[in-house]
Amino acid sequence: MPKRPELEPLGTAIRALRERTSLSQERLAAAAGLDRTFVGGIERAERNVSFLAISRLLDSLGATWEDLGSLVDAKAREVLGSVGQVGDARMLLMAALLIADEHNELAGKAGREDEKQTLHLRAEQAEGAAADMLESAAKRLEDIAVRLAHA
Repeated sequence: MPKRPELEPLGTAIRALRERTSLSQERLAAAAGLDRTFVGGIERAERNVSFLAISRLLDSLGATWEDLGSLVDAKAREVLGSVGQVGDARMLLMAALLIADEHNELAGKAGREDEKQTLHLRAEQAEGAAADMLESAAKRLEDIAVRLAHA
């Protein structure tokens, strides 16, 4: 089954609670009256889960809804923070590309040869900065993807 990002905070929280109690997925599933593959699917964010199933899991883990809520909130904040970082990188990249484009346009409109050369040099510098930002943004996106994959 495909992973569903909107279910990741819940799956991560259930896994964290299970690992705190040192229960295997199989033992937790048996205690909660669920199938082991269903518990694994919840943890991998592949399965949607009912209120009743969550209640059974929490009872079997000796955990409360508050315990689950705080873990889900923490994971959701982490994911949203990562998304914010991606947005920041994209905004910087867009700004750098707009500046480079503007410099190229100005260089094309400049009347004197020395102005053209100066503006062309600035455009190249802006394009270089944009390339550096793109590389930095790609690295940040890669780091975020790795963190999310291991979360």
